[in-house]
Amino acid sequence: MHFLDSITLPSDLSIHSEVIDVRSPSEFAIDHIPGAINIPVLNDEERVKVGTLYNDSPFEARKLGAGLISANASAALAGHFADKEIDYNPLLYCWRGGMRSRSLTHILSSIGFKAIYSKAATAHLENL
Repeated sequence: MHFLDSITLPSDLSIHSEVIDVRSPSEFAIDHIPGAINIPVLNDEERVKVGTLYNDSPFEARKLGAGLISANASAALAGHFADKEIDYNPLLYCWRGGMRSRSLTHILSSIGFKAIYSKAATAHLENL
């Protein structure tokens, strides 16, 4: 079984090819790690839809979220990640539990990139 690499912030961010915030555009606009780029795995509408469903059925919300994340990750693979080489080593982060960043990290790592994620990175913004 392949386990994903993760880090705890604060950390030396300069060792990563890029720092990627996978949260929705509105979350990114409010606050983000300096220098991070935004590649959302869920847009604002999708995030609300999944979050609302999660209150009623975490299982159904995860199924919906997985499908949406897969579609959005596919678009990012064809776009942003298309020209990346095998030594590409991004740090991905989201908020709280890390499910969104862990999802895209899993996809990128499965391809062969050296992607890692940080759980609850936004909790450490004041320290960066």
